[in-house]
Amino acid sequence: GGWVGIHSATDTEYDWPWYGRLAGAWFNGHPNNPNVQHGKFRVLDKNHPSTAGLPDRWDHEDEFYNFKSIDPTIRVLVDIDETSYRGGTNGDRHPMSWYHDVDGGRAFYTNMGHTEATFTEPLFLQHLLGGLRYAMGPGPVDFKRARPEENRFTKVVLAHNLNEPVELAVLPDERVLFVERRGAIKLFTPANGRLTTIANIPVSLKYTDSSQAEDGLLGLAADPNFASNGWVYMADCGVLRAAGRRRTRLYGARLVVRVTESTRDRDGRTVVVLRESA
Repeated sequence: GGWVGIHSATDTEYDWPWYGRLAGAWFNGHPNNPNVQHGKFRVLDKNHPSTAGLPDRWDHEDEFYNFKSIDPTIRVLVDIDETSYRGGTNGDRHPMSWYHDVDGGRAFYTNMGHTEATFTEPLFLQHLLGGLRYAMGPGPVDFKRARPEENRFTKVVLAHNLNEPVELAVLPDERVLFVERRGAIKLFTPANGRLTTIANIPVSLKYTDSSQAEDGLLGLAADPNFASNGWVYMADCGVLRAAGRRRTRLYGARLVVRVTESTRDRDGRTVVVLRESA
């Protein structure tokens, strides 16, 4: 979607890397005694809704932040002449307002807005309105580009004391189906925290010379159209050591309710109907 940050929006969430990238920079102090001063802005890019119609230079009274960890993707719209006030530390290119694309969305930030008087200033209000219009945007947003940071996830343990779980599939309704190497098929339902064994597929756990095999039920995938057809697919892999060749049995299954049964399809493959017990 769209994000607009005003003034202290860069002075927060320091432990959230993604937010720092969204905002475009972190606060790195401001002048004191006094903290509010007069300075001269320079409008660098007028081909943006927030700067269209603004003068090339703009005298403004506000609290001017210094910045650190400035994201290289930001496009600076307005900077400040550090010779026009005291306490600037970003040098010749000291950004005050900028925009950039972030994970398919649009972000706009302005350092202006510390004083109440700023919100009665026509040039600032024009600048802010243009930033809002940019963030809202005229076109669609590509949400597929959005990826949360790893530190935003919470680990949830679904089950304990499992017997060699191998692979899982998260179903559209957020139930989790998974298989164990020795043939068990289990279903976790987050709505009630319930774990059930809904089927056991007979798998070969020994080679033909009776030595212990390390193969078994190793593959699981939900059909891309699972929501409408209910199909999942499993692979029982094993090695016939005496014959020196590998064999894999593929299972198709439909997840429904209550009992377990099996049959064969027209191609001779085993079809297991998985029925969730009551």
